[in-house]
Amino acid sequence: MGKTIISEGWKTPRFGVVVRQIVKDVMTVVKKTKDYPQDEMVSLTLPYALNGDDEYVVKDIDVSFSVEVNITRIEGKLKIESYKINKEDVIEVNIVIDPNYEEQHYQEVYYKLQEDVRHEMEHVLQDFGIGDRPSPEPETGKETTYEHHSKIDEIPAMVQGFYRRAQLQRRPIDEVIIEDLDNEISLGNINKKEAEDLYRLWMNYVKRRFPKAIYSQG
Repeated sequence: MGKTIISEGWKTPRFGVVVRQIVKDVMTVVKKTKDYPQDEMVSLTLPYALNGDDEYVVKDIDVSFSVEVNITRIEGKLKIESYKINKEDVIEVNIVIDPNYEEQHYQEVYYKLQEDVRHEMEHVLQDFGIGDRPSPEPETGKETTYEHHSKIDEIPAMVQGFYRRAQLQRRPIDEVIIEDLDNEISLGNINKKEAEDLYRLWMNYVKRRFPKAIYSQG
């Protein structure tokens, strides 16, 4: 089968073109399945479902992978979760969306996908050993949210996702990070002290890797 070739040109290290193409394809699938029955999961593999190609290929760095998309429509729900499947070159994207307000949610879904896909793309690059990225650490299934988010391979993935969202929304990076941490606190996943520690870890990475990042103060 064929492969969808994506070229970044001289901007290869930022991988923005790759993320943009994948998010475009996922949003295409969301819109094409808009009238599917409620509570019925739609499961598709990209890029195959759109053009028959088996994988996305990032030109010149020999990285290839596919994206599994699962969409469920449930009244009163909006949730996007993404994962890099362990030991496979596959990113899984799970979307739950309220069919009564679907189109009103598209913008929020779009920005969340940009963040999540860039995050998981970082794990793909870690698996392929691209650049000076840390090797991925195995998932134990017993980690707390704090333990997971502070792992050496998770810090760059978290920040890469936040930075892409901040750029697209033209928002300060620290504001995006604080918003995420506040949400984790509200869900009971972390406490205030853990949030402060994660903020410090993530912002230290931002300052090292993104000298042009915009901050809410100074």
